[in-house]
Amino acid sequence: MALEALKEFCVPLGTGLANAMNLLNPGHIVIGGSLALLGDHLLRPLIVEIRARATSRAVRGVDIRMSGMVGRPAAMSAAAVVHEVSFTGRGIAHSLAQRSTQTARRRSAPPAEGGRRRPIGVAG
Repeated sequence: MALEALKEFCVPLGTGLANAMNLLNPGHIVIGGSLALLGDHLLRPLIVEIRARATSRAVRGVDIRMSGMVGRPAAMSAAAVVHEVSFTGRGIAHSLAQRSTQTARRRSAPPAEGGRRRPIGVAG
């Protein structure tokens, strides 16, 4: 019963990934987080769904796998802090403040010529 529910779960997930593959043609797709804990129980039905919905060209060159970093987000965050401090000589707080300032500048930048932002796809 649980495996049937998992197969049902793979339908919308596989459809979404197939659509992304058709549009972006990625070389790799990595399933992470708690979904990666399901391993082949998720991967096999997911690949079946993807193959049913993606173009053969999109499926041909893609490597679909589970992440090997399951359950280690704290360790990865700690490693990022160590890297930041070790290689830049600055603390992580400085880096975050700098990124926050850059984001605020982008958001407050004046609109393009004419004073109005044009909708996407409207020539002007």
